Amino acid sequence: MNHACDAVAQQIRAKVDELKDGFVPSAPEYTDNDVIIELGILDSPGVIELIVWLEERFGIEIPDEEVTIENLGSICAITAYVTARKTA
Repeated sequence: MNHACDAVAQQIRAKVDELKDGFVPSAPEYTDNDVIIELGILDSPGVIELIVWLEERFGIEIPDEEVTIENLGSICAITAYVTARKTA
């Protein structure tokens, strides 16, 4: 990952951690490659709040059909998706 991607990943991880603490404080530790919904890191309201934050923070629109595990399942996947959307 390059420096710009690292910065994006850090912001995303910080937001996921903030949401995790607010929605699911007993959620387990996770890595940037773990699928956050499968581990119970975020619940459905947490995922929706994350999507809204991503759109506002990075100035992108995330169409419903792109809300998938492949695009938004892990910190790494979200970072790649956001980075690709920002440069598109």
